[in-house]
Amino acid sequence: MPAYADLAVADIYKGISDIQEGTSKSKKPFKQNTISDYMSILKQFLLWMIDNGYSILEELKDPGDQVGPKRHDDQDCSRSPHS
Repeated sequence: MPAYADLAVADIYKGISDIQEGTSKSKKPFKQNTISDYMSILKQFLLWMIDNGYSILEELKDPGDQVGPKRHDDQDCSRSPHS
């Protein structure tokens, strides 16, 4: 596997395919939640690499992608839940 900074788009798609077809230590296919978790972690890592200049794979990034916690626009974080 190439160094992270040298990953090409084909390497990313191969990794995604490997996750989707992966098996656990007991040789059972990954459950959907495990696949979803791994995909989310991979996406966050790749976005972090792009945002911090470790990768030039800008074509993988959607304009709305952000690294960090998700926040709903309709939530007012300054209000307490009991007000």
